[in-house]
Amino acid sequence: MSKKKQIIPYKIASYFKSNEILVVSNSKNAASLFSLARPNSCVKSVEDFFETQTSEKQVDLVYINTTNNNINVVSLFEKLLHSAHKNCVFIFEGIYTNTENTKAWQHMIASQDVTVSIDGFYLGLIFLKKGQEKQHFKLRL
Repeated sequence: MSKKKQIIPYKIASYFKSNEILVVSNSKNAASLFSLARPNSCVKSVEDFFETQTSEKQVDLVYINTTNNNINVVSLFEKLLHSAHKNCVFIFEGIYTNTENTKAWQHMIASQDVTVSIDGFYLGLIFLKKGQEKQHFKLRL
């Protein structure tokens, strides 16, 4: 992940004061980035989420690197919705790296649970704020 792409996840973790962070990526850089942003938070990093047990704790922030072609992003997102609370933030890296990821992104933002989505081309952000009207933004990040 380039330094330019690291700034946004770092600021999101800091701004929302995320305490339970889940990183689904084959890169250790993302986990260390969130550890720097929130030193007292619990950062759990996994390469394959489906092989690990889901924890009882609800996550505040989920970072998923979609450039790893071995994961099914839609089924991962749907599984993580159960362990996410109403103010959870999802960060997806590489939403336009291939057609599968683009279709997955379109499917996820169409979900009834998603209220706010931000398309930043390199990064996609999904918010699950209950009671808010559904909105989709396209920004140049």
